[in-house]
Amino acid sequence: MTALAVSHIIIDNQTPTWPLVLAAFASVASAAGVLIAAFQSRRAAEASLLATRVAEEAWARTAQPHIRLATVMGTDTVPTSLQVWNRSGSPAIDVHIEIRYRDGGNPDEATRNRFESSPLPDGSYEPPWEITLSRVRADIADAIEAVVATYFDDRKVGQYEQRFTAVSAQGAMAIAGYGQDRRVR
Repeated sequence: MTALAVSHIIIDNQTPTWPLVLAAFASVASAAGVLIAAFQSRRAAEASLLATRVAEEAWARTAQPHIRLATVMGTDTVPTSLQVWNRSGSPAIDVHIEIRYRDGGNPDEATRNRFESSPLPDGSYEPPWEITLSRVRADIADAIEAVVATYFDDRKVGQYEQRFTAVSAQGAMAIAGYGQDRRVR
């Protein structure tokens, strides 16, 4: 009796080999099926990730808070201040306002963890966030280079930045109400 070793299976001359060949073919076909399933699973995961990114981008565009500014000119007893509103349907999170002065000195900064939108859902108005402009004595446009607001939407999907510049309005200097906004992230 002669024996032949094939892949750790001993086959003698009397045993038909076709069932073994069939089993090997089935194993190869099964492995190919697993590879195809893994490839399809990866493609489905990539498509799902793309759909998530598209949905996040759509959310970021529709839920972007819109910061608006106005200045209140001071008097001898009341300092000049900056009033800040969120004129959108979504609250702003981690709001950082930086007031940059033309003299090159350190900017004034103000932060707020959450800044509700105004008008509120019940129709009432949130009072403006008031920031004192400590170094402005007379002409805002001569004193302030820019006001930069950075913030997130309430889900922190997008981060935004708005840059406001001082402008002249009918002889009085003020900060522009609508800044140039852009999505940072």
